[in-house]
Amino acid sequence: MKSYKPLTLFAGACIAVTLGLGIGGCSSEPADNHEVIGIEAENAQSVLVTNGLGTNVTGFAIRESGTGSYGQNLIGTDVVFDASEEDRLSFTPASEDVNALYDVRLTLEDGTEREFIEVPLANAKSLTFNYADDVAYVDYVLSDDTEGSTKDAALARKKAEEEAKKAEEEAKKKAEEEAKKAEEEAAAAAAAAEEQAAPEETYYEEPTYYEEPSYSEPTYEEPAAPTQQEDTCLPDVVFRN
Repeated sequence: MKSYKPLTLFAGACIAVTLGLGIGGCSSEPADNHEVIGIEAENAQSVLVTNGLGTNVTGFAIRESGTGSYGQNLIGTDVVFDASEEDRLSFTPASEDVNALYDVRLTLEDGTEREFIEVPLANAKSLTFNYADDVAYVDYVLSDDTEGSTKDAALARKKAEEEAKKAEEEAKKKAEEEAKKAEEEAAAAAAAAEEQAAPEETYYEEPTYYEEPSYSEPTYEEPAAPTQQEDTCLPDVVFRN
């Protein structure tokens, strides 16, 4: 990261990066060789932050978890939080509660935003911002050297959001199907009522007449005469007078 620009109210005066606590004094130089994100103030807290996103970051904003809006961009304009770089975040906590959680929104060089929810910023010694499995999460080391990560919580939120979206889509689909069915039933009922209310039409059916069968005179055919057969003479028979 190069040339962080101090946030000033007027010449020679600096404001602390605060979350609703007011203005504090500024130190003239960083406490170590790390570049500083934000402004080092007398009552500011310092946390080492590493960009593990694989791309440069141009915006860095913080808010208390559950509140409505993020604060100002802590790294100013024309400045980047380089990929894989370790810098020092200087910010003034919103309260003295070391267990308070904060949300961090990082803006990438291409304008994409990554939101890190419920980060233990107030009690952290170091934070590494990561993105994997379609979730933004932070690996952290607390002031007592306890290590942890927000990845499981981020995955759980992602799953809950997907299930809620799926349930919403299914409910919408069911409502549309029920509305279509009700519309079809209403149309069918209206058609039936219209048909019932219409006068019944009568139809004239041509009567069927009896048709007498036709009579034809029978034709008499005389039988053929039998064929006369020749006499058969007995052999050796002589008739005498």
